[in-house]
Amino acid sequence: MISEIDIYTLLQFAVGSFSLILFAVSITAFKKSGSRRLLMVSAAFFLYFVKVLLLNVDVFIPDLQNVPVDLMSIIFDFLILLLFFVAIISKDKVSEKE
Repeated sequence: MISEIDIYTLLQFAVGSFSLILFAVSITAFKKSGSRRLLMVSAAFFLYFVKVLLLNVDVFIPDLQNVPVDLMSIIFDFLILLLFFVAIISKDKVSEKE
């Protein structure tokens, strides 16, 4: 039987993988369009991926302790929301492609 911790770890892995896929898709779209808004969205997805990694660092490095996970999580949440907000309200300046 799968324990509750295993389900949590599996879901965290799925969320992290999905955020990495969204980062790859949005950075590819940025490279094609040159939109600064897409760059900010890409950065937000990447920060979310890093946040999931940091929240699960104990899975990869079991001996690591005293990591201020709560504070880092809140800081990453703030930065992610800030990037999405700026991407929404900013005017899109598309760089000229040759």
